[in-house]
Amino acid sequence: MKLKNGGTMKNQVTDADVSIKQQSTETIEITPYHRKDIEYISFGKLHHFRNNDTKRSAHTFTTLSEQYGYRCFVDQVFQQDVMIPHKSLHYIEDAAENWVNGIIK
Repeated sequence: MKLKNGGTMKNQVTDADVSIKQQSTETIEITPYHRKDIEYISFGKLHHFRNNDTKRSAHTFTTLSEQYGYRCFVDQVFQQDVMIPHKSLHYIEDAAENWVNGIIK
């Protein structure tokens, strides 16, 4: 059973070899300032999330290197930009919605 560098392990139910994909070591990047590499923010193609109870809102964006992230606001005041490398737009939208709803602090 090899897990650190990828490889195979036995499926406990079928006893067949199962490939294991190596986990990415890249982390979420949170910047307390406006990113300068943003190509496109919300309006139209990407999304804007808002919650009147938490007073939070978030705009999804894409960078010049075609990575997705979201920009966070509380009472319309910028808080941070969040980049989650190599994730789909759907993943970023879910993360932005979770932040707006207070699930992510």
